[in-house]
Amino acid sequence: MRLPTGIADDDKNVPHLKLAGKSSLLHYEASKDQSTLQVFRNYQQALQQAGFTILFSCEHQSCGKEQRKQLWKGSPDKSRFKGYLSNSTNARQDYRMLTAHKTINDQEIYLSVYILKHNEYTSMDIAHDIVELSSMQTNRVSIDADYLQNELNRSGKVVLHGLHFASDSATLLPESAGSLDVITAYLTQHPAQTFYVVGHTDNSGSHSHNMQLSKARANSILQALIKQGVSADRLLAEGVGAMSPQQHNGSSEGKAANRRVELVLR
Repeated sequence: MRLPTGIADDDKNVPHLKLAGKSSLLHYEASKDQSTLQVFRNYQQALQQAGFTILFSCEHQSCGKEQRKQLWKGSPDKSRFKGYLSNSTNARQDYRMLTAHKTINDQEIYLSVYILKHNEYTSMDIAHDIVELSSMQTNRVSIDADYLQNELNRSGKVVLHGLHFASDSATLLPESAGSLDVITAYLTQHPAQTFYVVGHTDNSGSHSHNMQLSKARANSILQALIKQGVSADRLLAEGVGAMSPQQHNGSSEGKAANRRVELVLR
């Protein structure tokens, strides 16, 4: 979510908060007989009385040209308000907005209110963009038997999602148990198959360290599977460090994808 905290700079970039959490987008139409000033002042007063801090507000020309359009440019949600509140506003339109914040019972809440009246003959559009901050539950990517079977049939190898290690360590974390159970069940159902267990890292750190870490992680998986009843002679652990990336290591997302363990058919 993007909530504006300023007007566009010379490069048409609008200062803003970039937030994640539960979002709500509300739209109201007010009578054409009311003024945007009246509605705007009432929102300011009500929010301040409720304990919100106004982080930014602007009116008419002070909001700049096409504030929402510039705010959301380059985003898949660039047409977020389409249908009832145009993203395009020129500096001469009857437009006012504010962004505010409050913490309620340790819950941080941010909101922007946009008020727009195209001309004296039309009703007034009011939009609320509200964000209740929350952390996203992670480590939810997992695997099942169909995924293992399909990937092995397709390419002879499979990335073992849902296996998690302590940072820069070969110690398996407890949340790996579910994926280990799925892998064990698959191997039990296919006793004739043998595998390389291959560890991979991103390109952070030295080559020798990454080679050592990737093999240690592969061996941790191997040992965990043996403890769950898989025959040791079906598995061989190796590490290739950063030498076989899935994605470019130039981004955090790419690095995360490259840190993995795979089963490779022998």
